[in-house]
Amino acid sequence: MLINQFAASGFRNLDGLVLEPHPALTLLTGSNGSGKSSVLEAIYCLASGHTFRTRRVRDYLSFDQDALTLAAQLRDPRNGSEHRCGLSRQRDGEVQLRVDFETATSFSAVARLMPVKALTPDSHRLIEQGPEERRRFLDWGCFHGSPDFMEVWRRYRRALTQRNEALRRHASDDEINSWNPALATEGSRLSELRLHYSKNLALHVKKRAQSIDFPFHMELEMRSGWDQSESLEEALGTRLETHRRMRTTTDGPHRADLLVRADKTLARQHLSRGQQKVLVHLLHLAQLDCLRDDTVGTAIVLCDDLGSELDADNAEHVVDQILTAGHQALVTGASSIPDALLDRCSDHRGLAIQMRGGKAGA
Repeated sequence: MLINQFAASGFRNLDGLVLEPHPALTLLTGSNGSGKSSVLEAIYCLASGHTFRTRRVRDYLSFDQDALTLAAQLRDPRNGSEHRCGLSRQRDGEVQLRVDFETATSFSAVARLMPVKALTPDSHRLIEQGPEERRRFLDWGCFHGSPDFMEVWRRYRRALTQRNEALRRHASDDEINSWNPALATEGSRLSELRLHYSKNLALHVKKRAQSIDFPFHMELEMRSGWDQSESLEEALGTRLETHRRMRTTTDGPHRADLLVRADKTLARQHLSRGQQKVLVHLLHLAQLDCLRDDTVGTAIVLCDDLGSELDADNAEHVVDQILTAGHQALVTGASSIPDALLDRCSDHRGLAIQMRGGKAGA
């Protein structure tokens, strides 16, 4: 799905913004504070309910506004069908979300309609930080690759919440264990979906690494979150006393991790910061490859200050790979956008927009 038109008001310094991105490449340039990154954040917020920088509404709602509104007109390049989605969020917490003129009850309806991926200056956290970042990365791919994933994930989270509440209340063994069958059934299915996806992702990562002669042998390993010598239901039963002591369930896919290895050593221990950044972008490109495998089609890829993350050659390579696969790229930069990308816009294969104080200029 591609964005034909995007509108934003009351979001950071964006007020009355109407943007018509190029179907392939749109470069947003301008000085610091001109609104370049805010445009990308606003698009991400429409698709997910939060930005790639913060989940707190007060951080992105304009200080002098009582509400923000975001809207997008979308087109599916495969069949030409058009869709619309919009978000209104009040300062008092009220939220209205609409998809094709119908009220939507969940952001998953928008997320499935407009797959949005953000490549940001802190993307290296995928390698450097803990398992939560990598679980979120995996689940983005599973969500778009499997129609069953979201409901399985929700049922698992409901059962986990109830079991943890029972543990915190020091409930009886029978009450705690009553949640084990649901937790085990949904947790095992969730783990299977992640494992299947991670194997497909690993194949594409290997191809991507080979395509740029990345100087390390890359491996991905999915860790389920519990001892694989027993089933999840068995682990929940045998580890009950540990869970009681910790007052939380410490076994299950909510503790899963995707290990990223370079030459059989964890990438965060073996690679320099620059190499980690290149690897992270390879992982994201591989995830976009999986998206096309799953017949989802195209994604909207938001590249925020890409030139500060990668050298000119690698930045140009990333954008070229995004465009070659048919995705829509929006790239920001002040003075760090590679000349080759600017030249591409000059050749009418993209659109360059100068941002000035939250407005899109010529």
